[in-house]
Amino acid sequence: MRKQRPRHADIDWARTIRANLKHYQPEYRTIVPERLIGYGRKQPSALKEVMLCVDQSGSMASSVIYASIFAAVMASI
Repeated sequence: MRKQRPRHADIDWARTIRANLKHYQPEYRTIVPERLIGYGRKQPSALKEVMLCVDQSGSMASSVIYASIFAAVMASI
């Protein structure tokens, strides 16, 4: 997929120059690109689902409150 408004680092200069040859300005000896063509980037795949397990057994009794707070914070992210 080609981008029509690419970031500077994503500009495909070879295709941009070819597409804008009609905008060559001989007095400046340069091409003024009116349309930039960029490389398409793969969309970053976001993590869709996170499963969080909190142990609330008897052996964890002293840290149940801390585990609950941690679980609440992680759930809100």
